[in-house]
Amino acid sequence: MLKKILIIGDLFGFPKGYAATNYVTLLAKGVLHHSIDVKVIVTTHTDYGHTPLNTQSKGVHEGIKFEYTTGSPSPHTPSRIWRTRIGSRIRHYFPIIRLLKCLIIARVKGGRHVLFYSRNYDLWKTLRKLTKHLGMKLIPILVEWTPAIPNRDQLKVKKELQFYEAAFKQSDGIVLISDFLIEKMHSYTCSSPPFIKIPILCRAGMRSFQIDQEQIASSLTKSSSYIVYCADHNGYKSDTVSVINSFAEAQVDGLQLKLIGKCSPKTNKELTEIITNLGISDRVHIYPEYIETEQLKRIYSDAELLLLPMEKSDRNFARFPSKLADYLLSGTAVLCHRVGEVTNYLEDNKNVYFCDHWSEKEFGRRIHTSIHDPNRENIGQSGLCIATREFDCSHVVANLVHFLNSLDPQVP
Repeated sequence: MLKKILIIGDLFGFPKGYAATNYVTLLAKGVLHHSIDVKVIVTTHTDYGHTPLNTQSKGVHEGIKFEYTTGSPSPHTPSRIWRTRIGSRIRHYFPIIRLLKCLIIARVKGGRHVLFYSRNYDLWKTLRKLTKHLGMKLIPILVEWTPAIPNRDQLKVKKELQFYEAAFKQSDGIVLISDFLIEKMHSYTCSSPPFIKIPILCRAGMRSFQIDQEQIASSLTKSSSYIVYCADHNGYKSDTVSVINSFAEAQVDGLQLKLIGKCSPKTNKELTEIITNLGISDRVHIYPEYIETEQLKRIYSDAELLLLPMEKSDRNFARFPSKLADYLLSGTAVLCHRVGEVTNYLEDNKNVYFCDHWSEKEFGRRIHTSIHDPNRENIGQSGLCIATREFDCSHVVANLVHFLNSLDPQVP
């Protein structure tokens, strides 16, 4: 039986962050629900600037232990002695030593399973060696196909392809989020490792809205009718532009659009110019600041409609957007494109609104018809039922726990 699980990666801050942090948190909560000790280990700096979200190098968040092997979430200028050539070489090994220490402690306490949430090929190679030496299982969690992301540095793409190949061929087991990724795995090897497919996660029953951020609340609460698109607007800028244009096409009187999520000053400026040129500056609002989970849930719940644009591409066939679970859990109706994994769980005009074509005019038309649909609240509630039944982390992780146990059938 499982006693302890480590979740190791560099794609998320902890305990505060965005989509990846939310996924890791729910995964860890699901593990805790089954009375298994869990620790989250972050192997890179995640917080930059003057207002970091995370400040503790280690601690416990809602029962989840965590530690930064970098010594802190934010980078800091090393003292003079560590800036020498010898000092910098020694300093380079500190995170690896801390990582090894975490692995050894976990192994001594009966931990045999490491869940790897990263695409870092160098980190993978290090962990693969360490886990083999310690007799531990290394199981990557794959939630997207990043080589399909357009306009990226080819050297970085090459390194990621090396990671995916290694993950498909060298893992002790593998967790995948989509049929697309399963097909990719089979295309790399005829003898794939044991694998399990698990969907996005949510925490059913957690819909309390205790608001502490009064300033944000005053600007975001329901003073008027609005719809929401929440995303990393830097990484999905073209989707955000498409949403803005579709909103302009929809022409619904009195309706506002709230764009929530990561948005650099450069992206903010570009989006603002588009909004201004369309003449809808008074109806579209960008909120680039981090918003606490409880406040975000309230925003979703009070919205008229939640948007999830997804063009038909390998990138979107591979992923299963984690925010969809939170969207559905809010009880507000969702409008998204009929692409990839969403079609395995949702039905048009029953628990979601589907748009079949990647067309700003068509998406705008669907916004208009959805807003005026008298059955919209029932569709939102039906979506809530789907989220509770299919994506609740305690239920989903039960299957993962069974899978991990199956990798060690003879270990008591």
